[in-house]
Amino acid sequence: MMYNHRRHPQRHRVADIAAQYLAWSLDRYESREPKNLKCAIARLTLHCKTIDKRSWINAIDELRQANLSISYQRGCHRRWLAMLSWATEFEFLDAATLFEIQQIRFKPRAKANSNDDLIVIDEDWCEGFRSRFWSSIDHMPKWLKEITLMCYYTGARPKEIYTLTTSSISTHQSQRVIMLKTHKTSSKIHKPRYIALSRPARRIIDAKLTPITPDDWLWPALRDKSQHISYSVMQQNLTRIIKRNGLKKWCLYDCRRHAASVAVSKASPAAAQALLGHRDLRTTSIYTIPSLSDAVLAADALGGVR
Repeated sequence: MMYNHRRHPQRHRVADIAAQYLAWSLDRYESREPKNLKCAIARLTLHCKTIDKRSWINAIDELRQANLSISYQRGCHRRWLAMLSWATEFEFLDAATLFEIQQIRFKPRAKANSNDDLIVIDEDWCEGFRSRFWSSIDHMPKWLKEITLMCYYTGARPKEIYTLTTSSISTHQSQRVIMLKTHKTSSKIHKPRYIALSRPARRIIDAKLTPITPDDWLWPALRDKSQHISYSVMQQNLTRIIKRNGLKKWCLYDCRRHAASVAVSKASPAAAQALLGHRDLRTTSIYTIPSLSDAVLAADALGGVR
């Protein structure tokens, strides 16, 4: 039975609010979100008994101390705040308490690695990936080949490619680029994401910019042209091609790792950060694959220092 904050002004028990919120929200979600929501709320109830500033700070500290990825920590914190907003709307929680909690800054902590001192230098990763990549390209249908090559030549996220529209193509600093107003971090940084286009990528885009593009999608869905192609369809086709031709397994995000590694090797970590569109250079370092050739160049440089 729901209780009213006006009748019980001191009753802010997290377990009571969580039970009501889960009962209200689980039927409204699909896919894996109900399971993720249950885990996040359960984690909150373990470390936060009542909703107040001190308890909330303790729960955040426990979340940061847990050996969890940064994205998982942010997802938990986002779901926690969504529950409190719901509680305020249904008068389980007063707006002043919600505002006070929303002002608490949450900065996730990187997941601990037991092998921090051991850096594995994979000398052949980039070359091996290029071999797997070009062996698969010839077996792909035209639409999948175009999207895959765009991921390879730009280092962009697959979703940033297959959701492109003709209005995304822009001119910036006298260079042909793609400007995305809505992207993965647009709600946080409130700035557009620019994807630099190499010459091969520009050729692919030029071929897609026909005078009449149905519904503005560069890669519309195979059946419903009013929608863009989906990631699941792309990955299913790629997996089928790899298995059918006996090729070594790889995924579309390997194109992003390859682009980061090449950018660091040929230019600088800052260039790789700009190419991948990361706010933090530490995020870019996750994608880079250290190479033995870079270590040899560094050793040669040290040999010349006296």
